[in-house]
Amino acid sequence: MGIFFLPVTSIFLLFLLGLNCSLVTDKITLAPEESEIKTLLPRYSEFIVERENPIEYFFQRFGVKKETENLKKDNFGLVLKTAKGKFRSLDFEVTLFIRENKINSTNIRFTFLPSKKRKDIDINYYFKHYGEANFCYEFSSAYSPILNHVPEKWGYFYCGREISFNAINRDIREVCWDVKNKYQVDDCRDTAYFNFVNQREFLPTARNACPHKCYEFIPYIDLGVYIIRKPGVNLRKEPDVSSGIILKLLLNEEVEVIEDTGKIGEIDENVAPWVKIKTKNGFGYVFGAFLKKPKEFWN
Repeated sequence: MGIFFLPVTSIFLLFLLGLNCSLVTDKITLAPEESEIKTLLPRYSEFIVERENPIEYFFQRFGVKKETENLKKDNFGLVLKTAKGKFRSLDFEVTLFIRENKINSTNIRFTFLPSKKRKDIDINYYFKHYGEANFCYEFSSAYSPILNHVPEKWGYFYCGREISFNAINRDIREVCWDVKNKYQVDDCRDTAYFNFVNQREFLPTARNACPHKCYEFIPYIDLGVYIIRKPGVNLRKEPDVSSGIILKLLLNEEVEVIEDTGKIGEIDENVAPWVKIKTKNGFGYVFGAFLKKPKEFWN
């Protein structure tokens, strides 16, 4: 089904190669429907803003000390400026794609080394495209090696959950990727989507059937109100799976995150920090992948 299609975030990078877009430093004024995008994609409104120096902004935003910075120019005149550092226990890097001294797009990358998983956030300023995608380190091919004669190799391939906003189609799409039979596929589950033009929504009924379970990689969690996205989530005394259980939380129960502990863990393929929350019955700790913002598009 999906082995012949490029992921949405890869399409973003193809667009930027030929773009010459003007850089503005003022905050984008959101159209009415873009206010709804902010609700469905909580990180969108912060990341889509064009800034004079995205590297400095994101390194300051996440409190990361810059360890290296380098420039690379390709044969087509595109300049890649990359800075690297360490965010908590994660490798962190920001890459700017620049043509004629104008930033066309930005990539923010977090890597969890214990299981070699990666989270990429891609922003194309010209088209206002935005995408978040997860990657796994596997022996695979991006396409069917039989049909496309692309040899398998070790590397990072799309797997887990990908969520994106396409500003041309005016829709949000959520895709589940995985590596199966030595090639990358997106047929683990039907694509979920919401279109702002006609207000059409499709939510798949068949659940994920691939090894990585449409996992999510959440590098950080902002403070604020969230809901529990799975039934029977354990509220624990300490930020650890071996800690005592205070009680079990209900599906869609509203809680308040009051602290991101910064302790990154992995449960059932998901990578996320442990957070301290306030509930109607008191305080405790939960694994961050079991939370989502109210009305966030996550199926």
